[in-house]
Amino acid sequence: SEGTATTEHRPRPKALVQARNSADTSLTGAMRSMATEDAQFMAGQLLNLTSRTGSFLYMGPEVFRGEPYNTKADVFSFAVCMYEMLHMRSLLVTVLASANPDPDSRQRAIVEYASSVAAGY
Repeated sequence: SEGTATTEHRPRPKALVQARNSADTSLTGAMRSMATEDAQFMAGQLLNLTSRTGSFLYMGPEVFRGEPYNTKADVFSFAVCMYEMLHMRSLLVTVLASANPDPDSRQRAIVEYASSVAAGY
């Protein structure tokens, strides 16, 4: 009919299909190999993470103590965020409520709180 475009479906040449499939297979194999190497590297790095990076209030106890840690430290941080959301109050506000207004006292209060959590508070 007039004004309508027709699309003609033609089968692909066999050689092109075979070449494409073999290229996909070798690419997939290379990607799998890279993913395995990356995973092994990351696993090795997870065992060596010991620095105190981040906010003490959200830091997992093992991180605060400078011990090796893994993804469980992230779960702890997430749990702190969930606690804050459920209680509709920032942990920082709670910890600083009893501290003096000077910056040194506030910093000490944060470190003392994180220390008590790391000790099993």
